[in-house]
Amino acid sequence: MYIDLISSTYQEFQSRFSRFCDSVFRSITVQCDDISTGLELRVSTRDLMEKNNNGWVSLTLTISGVTDYRIYQQINTCGTLTYDGFHFILDKEVVGIDFSGDYERAKSLTELRHSIRYVVGKGIKYEVLPYGSFGEKQ
Repeated sequence: MYIDLISSTYQEFQSRFSRFCDSVFRSITVQCDDISTGLELRVSTRDLMEKNNNGWVSLTLTISGVTDYRIYQQINTCGTLTYDGFHFILDKEVVGIDFSGDYERAKSLTELRHSIRYVVGKGIKYEVLPYGSFGEKQ
């Protein structure tokens, strides 16, 4: 079941997943059609609410109404670790996510757009699945 991420639940969301520090990318998918563009991030991450697998879960973040994004990834770096987590910018109109793992936190959408891995869209939702749902080895 997908859950919408809104400003009022953002801090709880960040705390629950420890800001996605030390999460592992499993896939990044861009979905385009005639109407809109979406981006889906799949990560293995720690969930403070999970009792099994030392707290590890599979999590999908889906960003809808994508207006722009950048994904720079060196070849043979699948499974990249996000040492410093994800940085979110949420306001009434858009959501921005910097998932580059950069230590400098963007304070605005303008700063966010200098990242090597970011997405800006109109909405975000997430789904938590048992660890191994993306083919991770248990």
